[in-house]
Amino acid sequence: MSIGYRFGRRIPLPSTAQIRHELIVFTGQEEARKKCALADGLPDYASWDDIGEHRAEVEKKLAASRP
Repeated sequence: MSIGYRFGRRIPLPSTAQIRHELIVFTGQEEARKKCALADGLPDYASWDDIGEHRAEVEKKLAASRP
């Protein structure tokens, strides 16, 4: 990381490659979340917590229906 100055203080500045990598990772995670949400019948804006809760409810219902 290069060093920049702001208000007399040194601050680390991420490189363009680092920012690009973080955006690619974030985009991939968002696509995975959307696919999981749609596969579970939830809206594509559902969070990972919503997906986890939904899956836990489904597993609970399946376990209750088994003898």
